[in-house]
Amino acid sequence: MVPLPILTTERLVLRPWDPDDPNDVSAAFDIYRRDDVARWLGAHPAPWTDLGAARERLLRWQSGGREDQPGYGIWAVAPTDSTTPVGSALLVHLPDAEGTPTDDVEIGWHLHPDAWGRGYATEAGQRLLRHARETLGVDVVNSVAYAGNHASIAVMRRLGLQPRGETDRWYGVSLQWWATPPAQPQPTPS
Repeated sequence: MVPLPILTTERLVLRPWDPDDPNDVSAAFDIYRRDDVARWLGAHPAPWTDLGAARERLLRWQSGGREDQPGYGIWAVAPTDSTTPVGSALLVHLPDAEGTPTDDVEIGWHLHPDAWGRGYATEAGQRLLRHARETLGVDVVNSVAYAGNHASIAVMRRLGLQPRGETDRWYGVSLQWWATPPAQPQPTPS
């Protein structure tokens, strides 16, 4: 397993979740136990039910990095003046309807409701887009959301993603699909 890099912005630290840190486990559980967060996530949205399940999920996230593709995963998002995460930001390979990772890359964010409206999702998204392009060499980054998730769709718009329509090719459910335009090739000096 290759650990996720720590990424920073002016106001945020994106770092690996730590399943052995009770503060991280508690923060993750507090985020994902909420219906107003969980209802937008995955093919079968459901809030997390207990701290033990939260720790197990963080363990899976920690071990989810592929040796052959370091730099992808799910980061804890914490303000620079705090060690307590207020959400997650992700850069992962989208799964098909059976859950098998594809070559398509997804960017996403899940924030505690107390952190909504502060620009954290956009700021974390901008940093992950830069990481995807500059470090990982990803040409197109995708983002998907349920049709009613207007807040996430607004973040996609602020990140410069473009609407591609509705799709069920990932997760096996109908989602709104947005993606970055392909990177423009740099002109060759003459």
